[in-house]
Amino acid sequence: MPSLRARLLLLWIVAAIAAVSVSVLLAKSAHEVRSATGARVGAMLDNVCAALAHRYSFYVSGWAGPDTVDRRFRRDLTEIASVAISGFPEGTGGFLHDGEILAAAPAPPPGPALPALRAAAVSALSNATGAAATVDLGQARLALRTCALGGPVPGLVGFAMRPLPATGEGGALRLGLAALLALMLALTAGLGWVLASIGHRARAIESALATVGDAGLPHLGHTGETAFDRIITALNEAGERLRSAEAARAALAAQIAGSERLAALGRVAAGVAHEIRNPLAAMRLRVEGLPASEHVRAHALLTQIARIDRLLNELLSVTQTPVPHPLLSDLNLLVGEVAAAHAPAEVKNAVGTAILDPELTRRILDNLVSNARQASPPGMPVRIDVSHDAKWLRISIEDDGPGVDPDIGDRIFEPFVTGRADGTGLGLTIARELAEAQGGTLRLAPSARGARFELALPWSDV
Repeated sequence: MPSLRARLLLLWIVAAIAAVSVSVLLAKSAHEVRSATGARVGAMLDNVCAALAHRYSFYVSGWAGPDTVDRRFRRDLTEIASVAISGFPEGTGGFLHDGEILAAAPAPPPGPALPALRAAAVSALSNATGAAATVDLGQARLALRTCALGGPVPGLVGFAMRPLPATGEGGALRLGLAALLALMLALTAGLGWVLASIGHRARAIESALATVGDAGLPHLGHTGETAFDRIITALNEAGERLRSAEAARAALAAQIAGSERLAALGRVAAGVAHEIRNPLAAMRLRVEGLPASEHVRAHALLTQIARIDRLLNELLSVTQTPVPHPLLSDLNLLVGEVAAAHAPAEVKNAVGTAILDPELTRRILDNLVSNARQASPPGMPVRIDVSHDAKWLRISIEDDGPGVDPDIGDRIFEPFVTGRADGTGLGLTIARELAEAQGGTLRLAPSARGARFELALPWSDV
């Protein structure tokens, strides 16, 4: 397909051909108008000459003619000319003899026309018929006819002349051609401006797109040209979709990477649990069998054994995929029991009943409230806020502790990431897995003080 530049050039060529064609038609029309006008005036003057010849012939019929061209003869010729010219407005008719005007009606011809009149009379006498001429007087033109007259006066010539109508076709033609020239210049300038504007906007878009990097398509500014702005809007929308897709891809990649780490952790945890639990059970039996005199040391050993056993249980929990069993549950009772187990705790906006898995939800809340309780100063209550809308049940747990270290805030839900020296770094990982198993989310929310975790679960109470 030809380029836009080539198509605009073709349009300009077609317009130029049309302008030349119209110019030729205007010139031809003006010429035809002049020709028709001249033919009409010529026919009129031929009739005047014929009338002069006819009436003069009747006047001299049976007459030998005057001895000299006297006053009476001139007067009679003037009467003949007056009768012959009647009915032909703006015309002049008369008789010429040896270059001298004998009679003319209604007025003598203008002086500048006399040389042409005499030349036409000589031509008429030479061919014994007549002659035609056009006399240019500068601001006006005259059409002239002469006819040789027979009879008793040799060398007598009749003449008729009339101004050619000022049709104004020359001025109209010049005006039309000037208008066409102006139109072509305007069309050329307009097409040049369109090409320059399109080229400038295209280069601006190319420059902007040349900066495309890993961030995807850049946001392009509008140009003010409707056609370009529609393309730019489409590109911006495509860029937004690409960025959204890239963000979703990155999130999915992170999720897959996390799942792979958890899978690897599961394989390790299963092997560790199998290798450690049996010896650990034997150690517990031996420690429990120590005499009463070893009570303090036995208690310390049993505490560490219990801690190792708890860590193994958490490792195994990470490796197990929870299967939710949603039931219509008393949310007031569930949240109240968790709050009572980690007092002091305040519950606000408790909701009556909701359909959810009570055991998984209890494990999530127990982990979050336990962490908040340990982070809070002594005597400061943990705040539990419960609310819901048409889609989500939201439970937030907030404390007045030091908050989450910013260095680990983005990784707080990853395995073995913890801000406490005695923590395992698995509690929040397990809690998030339990929330996602129910179709919900768990996130660290912004808070003016302490830490705030928000649990969101799909809401249904029927």
